[in-house]
Amino acid sequence: MAVTLNGTTIYPSDVAMQESKIGKTQINANGGRTFIHRTSGGSPIYKRQWDLSFDTITEARRAALRTLSRVTTTMTFVDDTGASSTVQTEDGAYSQSVAFIALDGSLYYNVSLTLYEA
Repeated sequence: MAVTLNGTTIYPSDVAMQESKIGKTQINANGGRTFIHRTSGGSPIYKRQWDLSFDTITEARRAALRTLSRVTTTMTFVDDTGASSTVQTEDGAYSQSVAFIALDGSLYYNVSLTLYEA
């Protein structure tokens, strides 16, 4: 599957999307909980988050993803359905681990990148 981030086509192994309500939970004196949902024009606000994972990728692809994660402005993200959203990365949005070391000494990585709807 291909997605586009900041004009660059990338090929994640998986794209998980979750949607969050924007608001806060109030805990009453009796322990009861109430969610106070923020609205805009009378409609509740929701924001999405995408968790992209990349399995067993080369150093070049790892470096490109790390560079994208360090962009300090908002970016355009086009998901696997073709929908376009304005996103940003935040602290802790990028992580990597070594998947394996090839016989020639080349490193391959597992990378995760989280995008937040701006």
